[in-house]
Amino acid sequence: MNEALLPDDFELLKAIIRDRESHIEFLLFNEAEVAAQEAPVKEQIAVPAHTRQKPKRKPLPEHLPRTEVTVDIAEEEKVCACGTALSRIGEEVSEKLDIIPARVQVIRTIRPKYACKGCEGVESEGGAVRIADLPAEMIPKGLATAGTLAYVATAKYADGTPLYRLSKILDRYGIEIPRSTMASWMVMVSHRCRLIMEILQRMLKSSAIIYNWAYSSTSTLSSSRLRL
Repeated sequence: MNEALLPDDFELLKAIIRDRESHIEFLLFNEAEVAAQEAPVKEQIAVPAHTRQKPKRKPLPEHLPRTEVTVDIAEEEKVCACGTALSRIGEEVSEKLDIIPARVQVIRTIRPKYACKGCEGVESEGGAVRIADLPAEMIPKGLATAGTLAYVATAKYADGTPLYRLSKILDRYGIEIPRSTMASWMVMVSHRCRLIMEILQRMLKSSAIIYNWAYSSTSTLSSSRLRL
């Protein structure tokens, strides 16, 4: 704002600032309402030559699982006034997108222990007590499963969600995981995945398509900027 346009009255200046702050707050907390008001309403427009139709809604992806809900008329309504039972001649189908919130669960790994009560392990070469080894884990003795680590990594690096926000999201489930803990998870995951990354980098560098695109004379991208 231009200083020459600011009023000399201090109280009036404070009133202007409060009005601006309230307007900004309205935009922040009423984003959906404001966007809905600004969105153009598409209706049919009748013109002398023809009638323009509304744009068709893009169908939902076929790979999504479907849960069928049948909404039928009452049994007494399936009889005509003449007394004849109505015959089903078809159906109308509509689809809506339903999102199920993330489900959090605890994996309890139970390993039974076995011992010989006859010789108490004296005759055994493997020790007195036998127990199965733990399955391979991304972070040995860690709290997070591979699914949890994948969830945090996707939210952090693919969706751009900060770790402190992920901590608050998990807190809604009653789970307290500090940001520092998730940060250490990501560091350990990066070390675990380094071998896979090196293999992928070698595959990319050996690809003829990538080579021709990056190093051809018509490309504006210099090889020094390719950090594969």
